[in-house]
Amino acid sequence: MKSKGTFYSYYKFIGITIILTIVISYLLFYFYPALKEIREKKQELKSHISQIEQFKKEIENFQPPDEKERLLWKKIDSLTEKTYGKIKTKADFLKYVNSIILSLTGILSSQYSDFLINIEDKNIKLTQTFKKESILLSMFKTVNEYHSTSKGLEKKSNTFKAFDTAVKKPEEKDINDLKVKIFLISNLMKTSSFLIKLYKNIKNLTIERIVIKRKDNKTYYLFILNFRVKRLYKNA
Repeated sequence: MKSKGTFYSYYKFIGITIILTIVISYLLFYFYPALKEIREKKQELKSHISQIEQFKKEIENFQPPDEKERLLWKKIDSLTEKTYGKIKTKADFLKYVNSIILSLTGILSSQYSDFLINIEDKNIKLTQTFKKESILLSMFKTVNEYHSTSKGLEKKSNTFKAFDTAVKKPEEKDINDLKVKIFLISNLMKTSSFLIKLYKNIKNLTIERIVIKRKDNKTYYLFILNFRVKRLYKNA
């Protein structure tokens, strides 16, 4: 009888030990890691909520130009009509474009670690970034499509036109003008500083449109710049 009781107690002890081992293993390998992951997810959620609230405040504080400001832009445009740069040869035009790229690169590199410059002219087509493998290249395509599309993409809440000059009729447009697109990641303060530097350092320049896109906690700005030039050579 004593041996049977000892045998039973022995197996009971082994059973309890196995159960405790399973419970401890579950706590160590499943419960505590899951609990830690839940805490990390909660912190991540709080961080995302905070960033969303910050972005909402930026949108609320953003003030699009009113009618008086638009009239002021038109007045400035009319005053600068006589300041068109006159270009006599194609070679001079290429030199002019190169000077613009150098000027823009100098201004942009003083404020931004990466940016994209795009020109799609009759004689020149280029898209270049400051960094070789830039995230701006893939994002530029969607924002650029938004710029040229009148419907569809405009309905997306994370992309909107922050500034847009009055659109001229096709017959009123000057085909000699040169359009340059600047694309970068920025904020309102840096953008204001950038625009001030543009007008201070580059002649014959007007801003045609500014498009803003928000994605992955980054704010992308697309600037469509218009350089007023008169091309006096043939097939300009």
